Amino acid sequence: MALIKKMGFFGAPLAIMAVGAMSAQGCDPGDLAEQCGLSCDETAVLNGNASVSGVQNVDAFFSAGLNLSAEAKIVAAEIRAELDTIAKSCGAAEGSTGAEVAAAVNAKLEASIDGSLKLEYQEPKCEISAEVTVEATAKCDVEVDPGEVKAECSGKCEAEVNAEGEFDCGADVEAQCEVNGPQIECSGKCEGSCKLEAAASCSGTCKGECSGTCSATTSDGSCAGSCDGECTGTCEASVAAECSGSCEGKCIVEPANGKCEANATARCDASGSVDAKVECEGKCEGEVTPPSASAECEASAKAEADVRAECTPPQLALSYEFSAGLDAAAQAEFEAWVTGTLSARVSALLALQAKAEILADTCASFASDGVAAATGSFNAALSGDLSIQESFGLTCAVPQVADLGEAVASAAGDLSASVNAYAEFTGELNAGF
Repeated sequence: MALIKKMGFFGAPLAIMAVGAMSAQGCDPGDLAEQCGLSCDETAVLNGNASVSGVQNVDAFFSAGLNLSAEAKIVAAEIRAELDTIAKSCGAAEGSTGAEVAAAVNAKLEASIDGSLKLEYQEPKCEISAEVTVEATAKCDVEVDPGEVKAECSGKCEAEVNAEGEFDCGADVEAQCEVNGPQIECSGKCEGSCKLEAAASCSGTCKGECSGTCSATTSDGSCAGSCDGECTGTCEASVAAECSGSCEGKCIVEPANGKCEANATARCDASGSVDAKVECEGKCEGEVTPPSASAECEASAKAEADVRAECTPPQLALSYEFSAGLDAAAQAEFEAWVTGTLSARVSALLALQAKAEILADTCASFASDGVAAATGSFNAALSGDLSIQESFGLTCAVPQVADLGEAVASAAGDLSASVNAYAEFTGELNAGF
């Protein structure tokens, strides 16, 4: 860990305060720490306090770990809260197991529809900030200049666009232009709902009229499922698909002459190759590799960036067939529940699950490799040429690295319990996940 240059911990090397100089300032060499007002809070990490050593670069590692632990607990609680909301909407108790929640949902489904509820969706997209990764690396490692280094993205990364709309993704990396908005004319692929200008084939869920056979219909007889003919109305695609009308969601087009429109976001997509990576300054949809630094600083940077990962709930396309004889009032009540509660909560759960997977991997690596690297680095630094404050701060910090590892591991356990409950729920749910 490049905590110091010539063993100076802060942004620039610190002058070493000799014992004689400390004595001249009224500090007794026999008890320098106490005489100079230095104190060690041995329970700092246990109390969620990252100011363990008083050394900025060292405490950056503790801050990253505590933030990671806190975020893992938050996501775990949010998963549980979404499951409880679904449970209550079906008459089940809060705190029910995932299987019990699924059983309550299945009972509600079986009372209203024939067969299974079909859910179609695209996997949630999670974006990680490359900028946060670089800044966190520099905060932990003073030899990293954030103005001179970049992180790498193994997926899609926002590209920097000049005033003319031009951008450069480099060789062997696919370039895309994305436009988001309600009802935008789309000449490419629509990820969301495409309002068809004329009857056309629909690879997702057709909402409207189907010239062929529709897999599911609503109470008024309109199509609300897959259509084996042509669809007139709206096509909700679970993946990006060609759109011959206006798109509500995201329109993806190829750049024209290496340019994107003024209101579009340019992206460089390196996900098509296993080994391809692209230098990234914006948001990365994929794995971010921090700039080269010490092992504990790379772990710290990854933790800080993953804590702030943004996972967007996907749009769900639902299809089902009402049971014969179900009256209009019961149909309306079911539709209000399935679209207003079940669909919204399942969509939120899918995004939380995606964030949980990111945090679970990060917690595991931080609690093992990150903690081991920090322990070794801090101990090695203690044998160097340090000031009194630095030496005292590191001495206080070293034993608390293990406490930090335990805090992260404990949060990972909470996360695992909620993820398991979610897995039970989806595993038992009578729906096409």
